[in-house]
Amino acid sequence: MKLQRLKEIICVKPEPPETTPLLSKIILEANAVRTVQEYLFTPSLRAHFQMVFECAVHRRGQGFWVQAEYGAGKTHFLGTLVNLLIWRDEALWKAVRDDDLRKTYAHPLSKVRMFPVAFSLRGMGAADGADSLMRILEEQIRESLRTIRPDLDEKIPITSEELADHWYRTESTDWEKAGARSFFEKENKASPEEYRKANGVKAFGRELVRSGLPQGKLKGKFKERFSWIYEQITKLGEYDGLLFVVDEFRSWQDRHVQGTAAYAEDEEVLETLAYVLPTNHHNIL
Repeated sequence: MKLQRLKEIICVKPEPPETTPLLSKIILEANAVRTVQEYLFTPSLRAHFQMVFECAVHRRGQGFWVQAEYGAGKTHFLGTLVNLLIWRDEALWKAVRDDDLRKTYAHPLSKVRMFPVAFSLRGMGAADGADSLMRILEEQIRESLRTIRPDLDEKIPITSEELADHWYRTESTDWEKAGARSFFEKENKASPEEYRKANGVKAFGRELVRSGLPQGKLKGKFKERFSWIYEQITKLGEYDGLLFVVDEFRSWQDRHVQGTAAYAEDEEVLETLAYVLPTNHHNIL
């Protein structure tokens, strides 16, 4: 019997085109003009843009929740909003198909500098179920620094490990350094400096955290950590505020049942960014 070739038996269907592009792609400067040019500002949508733009112009932090049916254009809305808030190319505002918005906000927003952290939570869940929204935000802040302000990347510690390393190098006393030396020699048969050089900052910081020496210095509460990050980025980067945009939150939210630790963390992190810090004079949108 003559055997048929596999390709004659199985017909592979082409994958459908991606209907919703990732937020991280449509806010790239190279795609900004096209994203804005293709956006239609209806009267109701214009009002939403005005609300956010007013907060940005007046340096008044506030959180917003965007909710709509699947396919309604949430990602395009967010992408257009982010592009108009962070890029200063004149061609961008010329592409806006709304004369009132362009005339009212193009000039005022050109004077506002917001550092963006915009990403999608699609596919971000941990395989073992140990999700952490705070960890994701730390990673995305780091990614934004590397992409947008690489000159600040190594100057701003974000995670507990990085903060422990920063504490040891810049804040620890001679007595605390002696304690660290004793810990590393006992646990790792090396001095702190030798261990850091051989294993990197992350591993070094993790060992410092394990030692308990920098306890109270790691800004462990969400408010403390975000406030620290805010102050460092705005001061060193000369920004007027931070812009956090989290897309596809529903897919993340569906993984966390009310009453679980992950649900509680989600709630506290969002409340900190959207309400607590803005009411404490942090310009966070």
